[in-house]
Amino acid sequence: MNEADKLREKLNTAIRDGIQEWKEKPLLDEPTKSFNRAAKLTLENMVRLLMTMEGGVLEDELPKAGLDVTPSAVSQCRKKFSSELFENILYRFNRLCRDDDKLYHGYRVLAVDGTAVNIARNPDDEKTFIKSKKNPRGYNQMTVTVIYDLLSKTFVDYNSISRSERDALDFLLVWNDYYKDGRGRPLFVCDRGYEGYNMIAHFLKSGTDFLMRVKQGKGAMREIAKLPMEELDRDLEFTLTTTQTNADKAAGYVFVQTRKSGKRYKESTRNASWRYESPFHMKFRVVRVKLDNGSFETLVTSLPRSISAADIKELYHARWGIELAFRELKYSIALNRIHGKSREFATQELVAALITANFVSRLAATIVIKKKNRKHEYALNRRKAVRLCKEYLRHDDADGAELVEMMSRYLVAVRPDRVNERNLKPKSFHGFVYRIAS
Repeated sequence: MNEADKLREKLNTAIRDGIQEWKEKPLLDEPTKSFNRAAKLTLENMVRLLMTMEGGVLEDELPKAGLDVTPSAVSQCRKKFSSELFENILYRFNRLCRDDDKLYHGYRVLAVDGTAVNIARNPDDEKTFIKSKKNPRGYNQMTVTVIYDLLSKTFVDYNSISRSERDALDFLLVWNDYYKDGRGRPLFVCDRGYEGYNMIAHFLKSGTDFLMRVKQGKGAMREIAKLPMEELDRDLEFTLTTTQTNADKAAGYVFVQTRKSGKRYKESTRNASWRYESPFHMKFRVVRVKLDNGSFETLVTSLPRSISAADIKELYHARWGIELAFRELKYSIALNRIHGKSREFATQELVAALITANFVSRLAATIVIKKKNRKHEYALNRRKAVRLCKEYLRHDDADGAELVEMMSRYLVAVRPDRVNERNLKPKSFHGFVYRIAS
């Protein structure tokens, strides 16, 4: 059996077992009337449809999936199950493939970051509805935090509607507590925005390794701001406290201003959040590296000295893989063209897209590009690979060997030194009336 067919069998197993568990623990009041063998739309049909849909209107997507039903029937059917079904399938698929996950010195390198997913406007959904001076009418947007395996290029877990460090910390707390994968030791790689005493304290208390970019100028942690602006690699050790006693000051403790119950404060008083005991001893490694453009970046980590500063720089550089994954998720897999109006429908399509992305990445990792006498190295064309994999997953009798051969034909040149200015523009929800056929 070829690699594509082996991987599809694992996915089919995850889908079947996920559906079976969902039926045994139904989320509906009358599950026996929800799906039956005579229905044109089965749970398996719906799962495969959401995994393989592209950005076109439903009238065009349904024939591609071989479904002779109306868009209205699909919408009615989607109300009968929850996004939890897709979560179950995602976790099962990852577990079945975990032996293929790559490690770095025994670490499973996991990036944590968030992205915005625009959904249909609904002012009644307070969790996603946003109004601003630039957009007084308001719009709806889910902020999704994901854990992404940088070496295996797969999505591990997600949390939607997390808009703050507090939400991200809660997500990591839960995920870290339930990390029983047994495949490598987790190393979390975080960008600025996740920095903070609480996040670092959580990693230190749980014994989880981390690598995090932090501020180095205005707004930097006090102990980091004292360091000279040059390349360095040193350990920092200090103690945090939420009190300001004479003993605390004499000991040189770093004060964290928190609001105590029953005490009055001015509106201008800074108020920080602190979840752990006081005093709290902090100890971590600070690595400051110089970039090619002459500027500096400051990284804090719990990694041992056996991993050099140069290795740490490369590890953090690898974090860019999650940004590429977000781009593929939105534009190649078409998550930016969701087909449902509700937040629940959007979440269903989000997790279905994560499953599809993982299938593509795991299959792509098995394809060897033949080296030829060329000016550049070449890699798979991921956009084309997504389209081919979706077509393959639509048909149980599709030839996996033919899929692998087709994917290996479509290549793009790798130009690592190319630098283009990022042209960031806000993207709005693509209205259903204005969709074009994919």
